[in-house]
Amino acid sequence: MNEMLCIDFGNSFTKVAIRKGSECQSRLLADVGVQTDDILYACVPTVAAHLDSDGWYFGLDVEKFQDQIEGLTVYRNWKPEFFKTANNQLLPGISGLAQQQPQLKKRGRTKKNAAPPAPTIDFHAIGIGYFRWLREFWDGACIKATGKPCSALPVRVTLPSFGAQSGAELKLKNILTEAGWKFDDVFPVLPEPLANVIGALSNGANHRHPKVQQADYGQMFRETGLFHRMRQAVMANGNKVAWTLIVDVGGFTTDFAMLGIDLTELSAELMAEIDGKPGLKHHSNALGIADLDRRVQDVLPAAKRLAFTELIAKPGTRRLEGFHETVYGRTTRQVVKRGIVIGETESERTAIREVIAKFAGEVAERTEEFLSHYNYDRVDDVILTGGGTMISEVRDTLMTRLKYYGYGVAHCHIPTGEDAKPPFRRLSKELPRGGTAIGGTSLYFDYALDN
Repeated sequence: MNEMLCIDFGNSFTKVAIRKGSECQSRLLADVGVQTDDILYACVPTVAAHLDSDGWYFGLDVEKFQDQIEGLTVYRNWKPEFFKTANNQLLPGISGLAQQQPQLKKRGRTKKNAAPPAPTIDFHAIGIGYFRWLREFWDGACIKATGKPCSALPVRVTLPSFGAQSGAELKLKNILTEAGWKFDDVFPVLPEPLANVIGALSNGANHRHPKVQQADYGQMFRETGLFHRMRQAVMANGNKVAWTLIVDVGGFTTDFAMLGIDLTELSAELMAEIDGKPGLKHHSNALGIADLDRRVQDVLPAAKRLAFTELIAKPGTRRLEGFHETVYGRTTRQVVKRGIVIGETESERTAIREVIAKFAGEVAERTEEFLSHYNYDRVDDVILTGGGTMISEVRDTLMTRLKYYGYGVAHCHIPTGEDAKPPFRRLSKELPRGGTAIGGTSLYFDYALDN
């Protein structure tokens, strides 16, 4: 049957996709009980919490704490811990664990007014606990789909594409193995942007080639309405190659992938050179929404900065998502605590808008650097995924800069539900946040090492 699972281990949310067979459509595992995302019911928060009196909680179990309580420490943004260098420093540009280090309870002091010792945080243990919880949480949906629990199916996991990933890969593989997951023998760890581009262009379609042992890319892409529309537009302009750029702005990284497809030969290998340029390239940059949060904190008055820090440290994920949507997406005011409103005055909103504009400019600059590094000179379509691309300033700045740089983008595909006036078009609801997990289960990776 060639059943397969893929975990998109995101900084803010983790998604799991399933392929029930080599000719089956890949889909996200979803449950109506998952209420952190109004569309998918599939985005599980990548969060852990420790309650002094009761132990550890993970994922959606953290959501049951409606507010911060005595002895509860919430851990967000812990994914970057797996990318520390040999000298224990994070890669350049990566913000540290959360915006607030957890504080110990004030008890058992031997000296008046002495500060409590810094807590020792075992991220390996947090990872094991989280991924064990994740496996048990999705077991019911997996059994319903295949008759087997998650532990019985091979799994792939996605990581940012920073280059050499041996350290992070080894740590994560050890953690997932201890948490009871079974790794795929062929391609256990996938670059996030590569999995994302395969998911976006195939929309989860899987087909074997009828004559040779490999994925039938032509058939996989033909079934995608998105690709069909793109192909029509490109060929109408007299071009034989479609160049598609995917930009995924997540909580921890911004991922890029560029895919060129010869429209006259859809079954050609995806990594072949086209017109002297690589047909498929990908890269991750250490720039994400966690960094934007930190920068916004820096321009707030002390009381509001503390209130925002407390919001990030609270267990409820939907409240933080709501803040991002209101303050970053619509640049309007948001009550974060009784008597404390962020964006209350015009000067404060202006300061926040300036921070967002600078962040959006950096996303656009990193995009141009990626394209110019590989000598790409044309982009037919842009596909925007990830929570950061739901910020209108990010989308508008990116499209303006690409036009300024002369890439001649025809269309930009954005999440369903967003304003889709030209040049924007709407994506299938699963792709904006679930494309990486869906792509990771693709039959493409069953044969990728042979290409």
